[in-house]
Formats: sequence, structure tokens, C-alpha cells
Amino acid sequence: MNSSPKLLIVGRVPPPYGGVSVHLYRLTEYLKMAGFPFQFCDLSGSSNSNFINCNNLFRLTWALIARRYSVVHCHASNPLLVILIGLVSALLNRKAIYTLHGEGNLLTCENGSFPLKTVLRFVLRRATRIITINSNCYTRACQLVSSSDKILQMPAYLPPTPSEFISQPISDRIEEFLLEHSVCFASQGTFGNKYQGLDLYRFDLMAEALLKLRETVSTAGLISFISQTLDPAARDEVFGLRQKMGLDHHWLILENFGSALPIYLRCKAFIRPTMSDGDSLSIRECLDLGIPVIASDAVPRPDGCIIFKTGDVHSLHTSILSLLTDYKYFNAQVKKTKTDNCYQPLLKCYIDCLAI
Repeated sequence: MNSSPKLLIVGRVPPPYGGVSVHLYRLTEYLKMAGFPFQFCDLSGSSNSNFINCNNLFRLTWALIARRYSVVHCHASNPLLVILIGLVSALLNRKAIYTLHGEGNLLTCENGSFPLKTVLRFVLRRATRIITINSNCYTRACQLVSSSDKILQMPAYLPPTPSEFISQPISDRIEEFLLEHSVCFASQGTFGNKYQGLDLYRFDLMAEALLKLRETVSTAGLISFISQTLDPAARDEVFGLRQKMGLDHHWLILENFGSALPIYLRCKAFIRPTMSDGDSLSIRECLDLGIPVIASDAVPRPDGCIIFKTGDVHSLHTSILSLLTDYKYFNAQVKKTKTDNCYQPLLKCYIDCLAI
């Protein structure tokens, strides 16, 4: 990075490990490898000396006004942070790019309080580019913004960097679990994330499906990677459910874990039973690694996924059995699937915006 980059990227990098934070970690690594000048503003408060620590509003505001950036790329999900970044960019006549990693801010523009949705609409309508990660978000964004030319749709996926495969060795505990459960599945989620009153990641659904599967497949197991806990009570509920269903020894829950990639490679499939979704990084990286994916039909999914009816444990169980019955076929189909990534489209977006 040179001493006066014109591009500022605002978001979070791990820890915790989640879809957006891993996306941004990989994006910064790819830009550094390409020699593309940028600065990164870490909302989590980074210990990386190359990044700006912006873990409070004062630091974020100062970072936005103190340097002469031409383009600000916002990955924040909190509408108040989006508004702050947008208003400062408007005041200083800077170009703004917003990546909407889900429908949250678009729904706020429709259903939020009048002051909040009015200002948020102004900020997003002023954007130089809005990047959406699936067709649902794209359609909503087009309804919000008069010019669809400024709206892009691209997956949030970037391929893993080589270091992610060796960053964290598999522990003896996990190795033992994998050996005892030769038919092992992986999942990823957050404790306490609600959608329409239900657990967004449907840990209960996976537990029911696992219990039913173990009636005929005694070596079946599940490893769930938890990126963060938003509600301790929700965490206690999931652990209580695991114990109540007698799955303590067959459902491994790993919290605040690093890169899951080495373990994904040891699993039969990745399960994504979410009630809603953005563009799941975990789905795309598993498909890219040749790992079958079983996902709910809550939103459009990438080609190659095995789809089941959202919230339906029978449909999930049937999909798992179908996969296991003809595993070679599904595995071969996944390996034929081309997984798109967003690096080149993002790079073009930066170059175009900097040239305006």
C-alpha cells in the first residue's frame, strides 16, 4: 500500500470468523498481493498495524474526514454506521460504494421509522455503486434507486488464501470426533440471531435431522462452527437441546474457531438450514472445494446445492439420505460446478469509481 491511497474500505476482519469478516480479510489480502493501494478501517478494532482501528464512532468519523480518500467502500450492516459514512461522504463530495450483504438495510428503507428510513434512503440513493449479493437484494435495490446502472450483483465469495488451510491444525479432540463419526456434516452459525421470531440458523432442525439420521447411520455426526454469541440465553438453549436429545457425543460445537476449511474437507457435506440468507460464504467455499452442500430454499442458492424446504425436518432428512445413497454422483456433480468469485468485478468497480 502506498502512503496516500484513494480507496478506503470500511468493515470488520476476523475475529470473529463470519461470512463478511472473512470476505474482507481475503479482499485485503488479494489487494495487497496485486499491489492495489487502499486503506482499511476496522470497525472491530484491529491489532493489524496496517489497518485503522475504528472501534468507536469518534475514531470512525476522524478516519473518514482526516484523509483525502476519493472512494469509500462500506460493508457495515448497522444502518446508523451506513448513514454516518454516507453523510460524511456526501459532505466531503466523495464517491461511496455500499455492499449490502443481506436485505437488512433495504428492509429498513421500507419498514424503518420515518427519520431512519428517510436518511438511509438518501444515503443509498446518492451511492456511486450499490453491490448486491443475490437476486432478492438486487430487485429491492432497483426499486429503491432510480438508476439501475449503479447497482451491481455479484457473489460475496473470494477463494481462500493458502494460509487459511494451515493456519490452525486439527486438534486431537476434533480428530477423534472425525474418526468416530465417519459420516460427518458441518454447519456454521451464530447464537441468538433471530428471524421472524425463530432461530435464523435453525440449530433445532439440524439436531432433529441428526437424531433421525442416526437411527440408520450410527456413525453420523455434526460439527457446528459458531462465529459469535449475540444472546447467551440462546447459546444455553442450544447446548441444553443437545443434551436433552442425547447428542452430546455426536454433535461437536466449536466456538470462536479459526479457519474451518481443513475440517470442511473431512466432512461429507455442509448443511445450511437458514430461515433467510445473504450470499453464504460457507456455501460457496465448500462448493469451490468440491464439498456437497445441502441448503434451505429460503433464498436463491448457487448452482450445485441440494435444496430442501425451509424449516422442514423431513425434507432435510430426505435430502441427506439422497446424498448418502448416491454420494459419488453428487460429489462428481459438485466438482463440475463453477464457483464464481467477486475479485475481478470488485477490482473493476474500484477502477471505474476512481476514474469518475
